[in-house]
Amino acid sequence: MTECAAWLESIELGELRDAFSENSIAGAELLELSEDDMKSMGISKLGHRKKLLKKIAALRGENTAAGSSSQTAQTAADSSASHDDDARGSDQRLNVKCLFRDDWYSIKITRATTFKALRRMLEEQFECRLRIKYADSDGDQVTIKRESDLQECYREAGQRHSTRIKLYLIEREASREASVEKPLTSQARTDMFSMFEYILDPVIIISETGVVQFINKKVEGVLGYAQSDMIGKNINIIMTEDIKPYHDNFLRNYLKTGVSRIIGRGRDVIAVKKDGSIMPIHLEVSEKSMGSGKLYFIGIMKEAKAQIQEKSLLQQEREVLDTLIVPAIIIDQIGSVHGFNKAAQDFLGYGLVDVIGKNVNMFMPSPHRENHDSYLKAYMETGKAKVIGVGRRVVAQTKDGSLLPIFLTVTEKREKEKRFFTGILQEVQTAVASSAPKSSSSAAPK
Repeated sequence: MTECAAWLESIELGELRDAFSENSIAGAELLELSEDDMKSMGISKLGHRKKLLKKIAALRGENTAAGSSSQTAQTAADSSASHDDDARGSDQRLNVKCLFRDDWYSIKITRATTFKALRRMLEEQFECRLRIKYADSDGDQVTIKRESDLQECYREAGQRHSTRIKLYLIEREASREASVEKPLTSQARTDMFSMFEYILDPVIIISETGVVQFINKKVEGVLGYAQSDMIGKNINIIMTEDIKPYHDNFLRNYLKTGVSRIIGRGRDVIAVKKDGSIMPIHLEVSEKSMGSGKLYFIGIMKEAKAQIQEKSLLQQEREVLDTLIVPAIIIDQIGSVHGFNKAAQDFLGYGLVDVIGKNVNMFMPSPHRENHDSYLKAYMETGKAKVIGVGRRVVAQTKDGSLLPIFLTVTEKREKEKRFFTGILQEVQTAVASSAPKSSSSAAPK
């Protein structure tokens, strides 16, 4: 049984040890297991059964080949060749079609993309926790729970000589505890956080899910919010519209990976005051386990450095967008491009020098390319828009001329007499992507 347990660990199915132990599966019994046997053992997950069957088949193959030195040598040669192919193919681009809530979406990855990176990419795009499955060679949907599962998915695509993979995404239900999270009682806040009331700088403390648990009195003097305005609310109420939708994902990703651009470092950011105005601050964030062992994040706000305060709102916006992993473009009121982050460069195929100062209509197919200036002019005169603050499906044109259906959200910001617009692009899959639909709008406000 010890050898069987070690084998299960080696194929990353250690959670099945008890099922094998209770049924006294070892040695010859292992090699004779069928799928029905596994079901009777209580192994209910299809992906586990399929993986076991493949690994058991491999064990049988090794035993059969043991008596033939030439076959063993050939197997080793095949394995070496396969390893070389894997190394050469690690940069191979894969087209991934994702089914989520009855719609198909398209993303591009490489075979070097890890499971953690893929899950992070998908959960940030769809703004929720996901269960990920793929269709195997039998057409069954197999759950991807770990790196080895994703590698199996890659291998099956390689065996079909295909660069296409289909994934099926199911939104995970939020746990009951998270969905009903409430702020601490007044007495609990006093007991746990009273020390922060005496800090000279504004302090905001949030939970792992981003819910505000405590603010000291200095916050009201700086941002205008009283305790009753913030406690129990999501911390994103003090964030700009282009960052607000992504903050919960930033927190989840940090809890999963431990990688953060701000915790323990400090950073200059933009905060939204209660009256809707914005101000630059220097934010220092630390984490601390308190009370019942729950993790809290403590944010201390300091005055932004003089050189940061001198930056224009447009400069600050560029710096924020450069941290996003989704494509983002900034244009002014006449359509000239002022910001184009790295994700947008990868997505549309243009370098920064190709687009800065150019008209945003370069990313649009006809007839919207020719009409976009008039769309903008009409919006500036009437204030009526079809996309700002709402979002809609449009078509974007890449540098190589191909057309991509996208979902575009646009926010507007003003600085004195100047106005500029930030567009966030997310690729979607539609039935027809080879030409621009007549009903599509341009990829900017109108």
